[in-house]
Amino acid sequence: MCLPLPFVLFLLIPCIPPAAASLSLLPYVQLDFAYFFKLAMCRSKCAQKYGAESEVQMLDGTKFARMKLTSELHKCMNGCSPRKKAADEPSRSGMAFWNDSHSDSAKVGSSPASRIHVTCLNVRDGEAEGRLIVETSRQLHGEQFILQWKWQGGHWITASIENETVIPVDGFVSGNEYKFMITVVGANGRLGESLQSEWIKVPQEDRHSSPVDLSVSSSACAAGGVCAFLRWKRHPTDSCNYRINYRNSTMEIIRDITVDGSHFIHLSNLNFKTDYNVSIYALDGDFSRPLELAKSYFTTVSCSEVYGPGSIQCPPLPAESVGVVRLNATQAFVSWTAPPNTSTILTYEISADVLPPCEKQPPTSVYANANNTSAKLPLPVDSKSCDILIKVVTFDLLGRDAFTERILHSSSQFLPPAISRYIPSIFYLIVPLTIALFIIILLIIILRLRSSWRNKSKSKKKSRVPPTFV
Repeated sequence: MCLPLPFVLFLLIPCIPPAAASLSLLPYVQLDFAYFFKLAMCRSKCAQKYGAESEVQMLDGTKFARMKLTSELHKCMNGCSPRKKAADEPSRSGMAFWNDSHSDSAKVGSSPASRIHVTCLNVRDGEAEGRLIVETSRQLHGEQFILQWKWQGGHWITASIENETVIPVDGFVSGNEYKFMITVVGANGRLGESLQSEWIKVPQEDRHSSPVDLSVSSSACAAGGVCAFLRWKRHPTDSCNYRINYRNSTMEIIRDITVDGSHFIHLSNLNFKTDYNVSIYALDGDFSRPLELAKSYFTTVSCSEVYGPGSIQCPPLPAESVGVVRLNATQAFVSWTAPPNTSTILTYEISADVLPPCEKQPPTSVYANANNTSAKLPLPVDSKSCDILIKVVTFDLLGRDAFTERILHSSSQFLPPAISRYIPSIFYLIVPLTIALFIIILLIIILRLRSSWRNKSKSKKKSRVPPTFV
């Protein structure tokens, strides 16, 4: 982007883009379009030779390559002028490109730009600043945009040369209508027809005070993990700056953003199967005065929905239905239900730790194979009158863990020795006995129904015998 200079000065001094600034709408400054076209063509040649691409990520998560301003590219662009001498090779290339460029030409190709529009405005004290978006149908490779604008009743004003698709603009006046036009210039000349925006009227004050309908969806990320997508309907005169606040039971994240033409906001690095609350706030041009627009909640997808049940990509699940029985003063029987993804389980660790106010003691633990669902656990010494924390830890093949805890209270009674000896056997007999009992009951019901059906069939046959007449 170039600082606007009076036409006479512009013929003497080449326009050099500042490090970072916005386009100022100055109606009393008119720059020469023919000169700008030649300058844009020269810069496009420089970009093709010396430009380096850097990756930029949009708010919707998409990535694209943009032209990085290297020192060689900057020198070449400085050489785009009717000079006689140059100190280095990039500057000499710029001079040569300037001589090979021309003031305008017929179309030499299709334009990568498909639409131009104002996407937001921040209004304060009768003035506004906003963002102009250039939507493209393909990747840019050093093309330059000659930007022109006008307001109602005026003529087109050539303002600057741009190479970005998001252009900050200031100098809007409240109550006026504005329109923009871009001409795309490549290394060989004009690309396609010039493209115009719709008229936009600048309001007298910010419109961001209206509540919005927020839509939230969750799905798998292309790069892995789980993401969420926030959507709400925006008007071109809505605020440019927003604050996104999303949180779960253990963390909170606050992001201040400036709109870039994306149709939704992408939230990444979320936890699987987790409830989140999200709030949207509109901010003014100084990222202050937050005003809540909407709030919502959502639950992210589970890991198994993304990678499939039992995938090693998913963290282990904790054991379920953990039960604890005190066998005697030194031993307990612990049972559990295995988590669904048993194929990725490496081992279980079952541990016992004395809880306050009892004196701290070294915890005890045992390990169980992946196909086990119970174990006898030695208890800490002298823990008869103490509450004990029982923990069942599931380790997967990658060493990740998940755990479930239960408390064995000191008031728990010991099982008689005769019973405690048979606890494991009884535990393993419960399930098959239950199944056998169910089958027997089912067979009895079937036999009774069959007998009832036979009796009904016999009664129907008797009723069909014809009567005997004497």
